[in-house]
Amino acid sequence: MKNPNIQIEERPKLRAKSANLEHKLQAKCVTWFGQQFPERRGQLVAYFAETMNERDGGIKTALGLQPNISDLLLVNGGELWGIEMKHSGTDHVTSHISGQAKWLLSVPKRGFFCDNFEDFKSIITTGTGGIDPQLVLDRLKNIKTSSVAWNSVRE
Repeated sequence: MKNPNIQIEERPKLRAKSANLEHKLQAKCVTWFGQQFPERRGQLVAYFAETMNERDGGIKTALGLQPNISDLLLVNGGELWGIEMKHSGTDHVTSHISGQAKWLLSVPKRGFFCDNFEDFKSIITTGTGGIDPQLVLDRLKNIKTSSVAWNSVRE
């Protein structure tokens, strides 16, 4: 019997290459942050929400797993910032990007989509840059497909 409190979203399979590109970008950004700001160790953390199956999802949900939380969470001057990493040329589930944008707008003090290293550095050092989650939501209103290319959302 399925637990009604556990929602497993059926998503189109993303190419492994897409996820790998985002992981590489995120690793580069996290490494740079650690090198530039060693005194801020622990203030930039990653959130991993992948589940292997419904049982795994149920266990992780019971432990506090939440959908749509950003890839990176930054504590900056006592404020929580969310940074959702994307990579140019990757495909994503439309409803998932929408959920991520809504989370970025409602939970952290500041929220950003980030798809390149220079924008990440700007977000960290100046609090500007990245892609506004409200802009992403507005652009998604015209998308009628279940998946979308990131480049069409960001431009």
